[in-house]
Amino acid sequence: MYQVLEKAVGWLLVSSADPSSVSLTIRGMLIGIAPATIAVLNLAHINLGQDQLTALVDGFVNLLQAVLTVISMAITFYGAVRKVWNTSFPKYAF
Repeated sequence: MYQVLEKAVGWLLVSSADPSSVSLTIRGMLIGIAPATIAVLNLAHINLGQDQLTALVDGFVNLLQAVLTVISMAITFYGAVRKVWNTSFPKYAF
């Protein structure tokens, strides 16, 4: 099941013309996220001015920083535990 999902995601993400680049479909979707989001917000009568966009970007940056900090801490902790374990018990290394 995992291999099928991996192949499907690979098929979607990889360009059919140049396998070393991202597919044009995905690039087009990523470019379209901003205007589509603004259009939906305008339909909901939510206007994004400069102040609102600045606050939105600041909030996103703060969230991204917090998430990456937690991920970094988890990886560091796992690496330290693994290093101590593998050094102490090389027979049971993981």
